[in-house]
Amino acid sequence: MAAVALARQLFSTRTTSTNFRSLAILQRTIQSNPFFARAASTAAAKKPTATAAKPDAKAKTKTAVATKPGPKTKPTATKGPAGKTAAGKTAAKTATKKTVVAKKTVAAKKPVVKKKPVVKKKPVVKKKKPVAKKKKPVVKKKPVVRKKKPVLTDDQKKRKLIQDLRTRALKPPTKRSYNGFMMWFREQKGKSVVDAGAEWRALPQDVRDTYAKNAKVFGAEGSAGRQKVFDDWVLSHSADTIRIANNARLYLRRMGFARGTAQIPDPRRVKKPVSPFLNYVKEQYNLGRELPKDEKGKNSLVLATKAMRHEYTNLSPEGRKKYEDISAQDLERYHAEMGHQKKVVA
Repeated sequence: MAAVALARQLFSTRTTSTNFRSLAILQRTIQSNPFFARAASTAAAKKPTATAAKPDAKAKTKTAVATKPGPKTKPTATKGPAGKTAAGKTAAKTATKKTVVAKKTVAAKKPVVKKKPVVKKKPVVKKKKPVAKKKKPVVKKKPVVRKKKPVLTDDQKKRKLIQDLRTRALKPPTKRSYNGFMMWFREQKGKSVVDAGAEWRALPQDVRDTYAKNAKVFGAEGSAGRQKVFDDWVLSHSADTIRIANNARLYLRRMGFARGTAQIPDPRRVKKPVSPFLNYVKEQYNLGRELPKDEKGKNSLVLATKAMRHEYTNLSPEGRKKYEDISAQDLERYHAEMGHQKKVVA
């Protein structure tokens, strides 16, 4: 068959298993198609067939001389408009289609790549950038202009010192004492002290004595209450504050101020230890020693102190030991009380 021959001619170049398989498929397709069957029959009819019997040798030579064969004639088929046979055209188309199919089948399959399980990524949390705090505008400080302290004169310094001492000295409640005139003046309302004094002096003596007796009774009754008020005021301040006040009062007294410079009695105040010489002086006064008199005939403490100082220095060590032991005991008492007072203050 011409179509089969054509197909075999196409696949003669590659003889693989796939080509033979494709050839078989093509052959079955051509045999089953009536169009290709008709084309094959017409081609077979036009082809010269040599069916005569073989002549012997003599006859062969004769016939060869008598009749020379002409040029070979190719089998012709009806040409289409393009000058090609329909059978050849269809065969070429089928051959090209089969080659395309064969090529597609020849292509090696890609190995199946197993997909990796998709791991869900954790959502990335973007960290917020710290917001930079706005810097406050630096305000330039104005230069501090220090005022120069005024230079004080000596008189101004003295006044300032007295004022400071008065402040430290404190001002306790007064212990007022009453007399006959004060009791009478309380009854006289709307009168000045000068006029009241003149009238008081004009009163009879028995009237003034009566007011004097009433003043003593009133003062005795009120002294206990006034003393309690004073004691409470002292205890309201610390022992150290009262000590500073007494030192200020002493300094004012030495400067010549007498009013308001008396020492404030404080029961918490620790008594200082007594020296051996003062213990000797105390013993001499307790024995009834009299003070010597000066040139004016008055008792002189200075002369007595000088005499006792001379006597004490001339005593033997055994005679001094008595007073030194008393002084040592008093010093221990002082340290013990001072330590207790410091703990209480702290």
